[in-house]
Amino acid sequence: MPDLIFGGERLDRAAAAEIVSELRDAIRRTHPSAYESVAQWLRRAHVSEPGELLLAAIAQSTPAASLRIADAQELNVDLSWGEAYRKIKGGNDILPRTMAKQLDVKLNRPVRVVGWGAGGVTAETDHETFHADRVVVTVPGPLVSELGFEPALPMEKVRALLQLRYGNATRLVVQYAERELVKQAIGSGCFTDRMPGFVMEQTVHQAGDPIIVAGLAAGDIEPAGLTDGEILDGVDETMSSVVGRPLRRITGFVKSWTHDPWSRAVVRAPIGDQRDTVLPLIAAPLDRRVFFAGEHTDDRVGPGGMEGAIKSGYRVAREVLA
Repeated sequence: MPDLIFGGERLDRAAAAEIVSELRDAIRRTHPSAYESVAQWLRRAHVSEPGELLLAAIAQSTPAASLRIADAQELNVDLSWGEAYRKIKGGNDILPRTMAKQLDVKLNRPVRVVGWGAGGVTAETDHETFHADRVVVTVPGPLVSELGFEPALPMEKVRALLQLRYGNATRLVVQYAERELVKQAIGSGCFTDRMPGFVMEQTVHQAGDPIIVAGLAAGDIEPAGLTDGEILDGVDETMSSVVGRPLRRITGFVKSWTHDPWSRAVVRAPIGDQRDTVLPLIAAPLDRRVFFAGEHTDDRVGPGGMEGAIKSGYRVAREVLA
């Protein structure tokens, strides 16, 4: 079980286990209802304040949203968490770079309008228009609602796009000199009531003296109106409280998906039956000419993420070949 850092202090194992047990009992005793947010459920289940803090920290990792919009039906009954994750040896960017070698990639040409009809499709940028038989729209969900379509999207697809909600988050990556101290403190990961709410080591398979840790500041915890330096100072404060002494930051990186004009969100956050009623409408192709891929189109339980994006690619490939 990851460590819990609440109120600037590390909870002992007994106290942390008591909070986890309380939540597990509450989930089994008070079953979440359809279209009930986690915030609503925890009030109905009379969850304690420490239990709410842990739920908020978990939600910062997934679905990267506030408890007000997190789907209570997706609560993990066992409150288990993985201690491993997939990485590509040599860096995850090897995947898109390898794919790009086989394509004619055109950068700095944002598409403004997608035209579609019996004669084919067009992709119109500010300076040129591309013609093709088919087009696959892979931009994040919020950006589909910013694209122009000629003719306009069917009413049911627009309605579905507007119904689907998204998580908001800023990625925080920090490198510290005190590798062993940090590693001993966070283990496989720790939850906090600060920023970020969940912290994981990223250099577990890399040699060297420094350590890199990363986390998400999501939902209501996502910083607003702060400089990157002020945000990183906040991360230092959190990590120093975890370790129990001041740390020497070597470097840091702040990335807001919420404010990035090419994403506008981090992951989709469906609720209730939206996987069956909303996502199929969003993913549906237009006249076998325009196809839609991306994590926001996949119906997997939990956040779409890279897994959902890849699955959506396989789905669209099948649709095109059919």
